[in-house]
Amino acid sequence: MNIEVSIMLGLNCNFKCSHCLNDSKPGFTDFDLKRCEYEQIVNQILKNKFITKISFSGGEPLLYIDEILFFVNLFYLIIGVCKSG
Repeated sequence: MNIEVSIMLGLNCNFKCSHCLNDSKPGFTDFDLKRCEYEQIVNQILKNKFITKISFSGGEPLLYIDEILFFVNLFYLIIGVCKSG
């Protein structure tokens, strides 16, 4: 059994598309995850040996490159990024 985890990093985006499903926009950081929340996510992932892939979305996930690298450095998993344009 393989499980994919999708993590929404926040709603900050460099675009303000009218068709955006989650109303992401530039400078919108109200829902960004905190460092302690990342640690909680990591702890949950470590407990589940069936997780084989982590994907990231947002807003624009590449605006959160430090957070993505935090996960990449901890796990030997397939990493996916669903980005805008």
